[in-house]
Order: sequence, then structure tokens, then C-alpha cells
Amino acid sequence: MEIRPLRETDSRLSVSRIYEESWRAACRGMVSQAYLDGIPAGHWAEALDRADRTALVMLDGGKPVGTSSVGPSRWPEHPEFGEVVALYLLPEYMGRGYGRPLLEAAVRELADRGFRDILLWVLEKNRRARRFYEKNGFRFGGTRMESAVGGKQNCCTAAVRRPAGPFRRTAAGEVRPGGAGREGRKGRKKCSGGPEGNSGLFAGPAWVRNFTKSS
Repeated sequence: MEIRPLRETDSRLSVSRIYEESWRAACRGMVSQAYLDGIPAGHWAEALDRADRTALVMLDGGKPVGTSSVGPSRWPEHPEFGEVVALYLLPEYMGRGYGRPLLEAAVRELADRGFRDILLWVLEKNRRARRFYEKNGFRFGGTRMESAVGGKQNCCTAAVRRPAGPFRRTAAGEVRPGGAGREGRKGRKKCSGGPEGNSGLFAGPAWVRNFTKSS
């Protein structure tokens, strides 16, 4: 299994297909089925080459099976954060341990770009995704966002990962979180469109440095 930045020679349609199939598999019942069925082939192809982001691809024998997109926070309230904008796997690779190395590669990329704080959004109903991120060092950041995806209203929760001090890698190359942050501001945001990406898993903005779950 190989994880590397997207190359000019990589098929954008093949990588976009990972987004499309992941949405259909992971968001069933949480997003309008008509919307999921209507996602066109290549829907995310152009977004893969945005200048402000790095697209990563996971390959199994040369076949793209996972992808992640990272970059500066899209939210002006949090310019100091790096953001995991998207993290997706083909359905047949979900639940088999491939998500963690892909997430760690995304975290390393943001660390290399100088970001100490990392954020993302997750659909509140997506318990599988929330458990995955919590197991990998993310915590609820104290904020929720109303999001309309395909005409169906959803609530997203912000998750934050903030190591105490500079990033430190283990011998295996993983970035380990540590310490606890101050309790963040709590609130609710509204968003007319859905989160742009994220695995079945939705990534998006996050709120402040908060490792304490609010009631």
C-alpha cells in the first residue's frame, strides 16, 4: 500500500470515483438518496487540483483506493488551523485499517506545512466516522453547523486535534497528539451547501482549541 501526493499523470476521474462511491456507501440514510444517486461521474475531479490544497492518494497495486485533501482552514474565523477537507476510501476498503494511515499521512502533510492545530467536520449522525476520528486523536470542538446536503438538513460537529507543543513523530512516522486544550467557544453555524468533502466522514471547518466534550 502506497500513499503519496497526487501526480499529473494520475487519473482525476479515478480519484473522484473514490469520493462518489464513499459518499453513496457512508452517507446512505443521512443524505437524500436522490442526491447520492445523482452524483455525476467526475464530480470532484476539478477540485483535486486546487492550488491551496494538497491531494493525497492511497494506492493498492497501483489502483487508487483512498484519497485525502488537506490545506489551510477554509473558515476565516480560524486562519491558524490546517484542515482535513476530505478523507475517503472505496467502500470495499472501509473498516479494514486503511483509514488510519491515510489520516496520519494527511496530518503529516499539514505538519510539514507548518500547521499545529488541525480541524475537520463530521456529520453528527455518522457515529462510525466520529468513533474513527476520536480513536485517532480528534475531539469534539464545541461547535455544530447546520448543513443542507441534497435538500436534507443535517447537523455537523467540529472536531479538533491539537498536540501540546510542536509535532513529534514516532519511529513509525506517526504524529502523536497530546495535552488538553482550553474549553472552546460553543455555538451553531449555518451552511447553505454541504461540507465539501470527507469520507463518509465529512470534513470541514472546526472551532477552537477544545478537547472537552460539551453536553
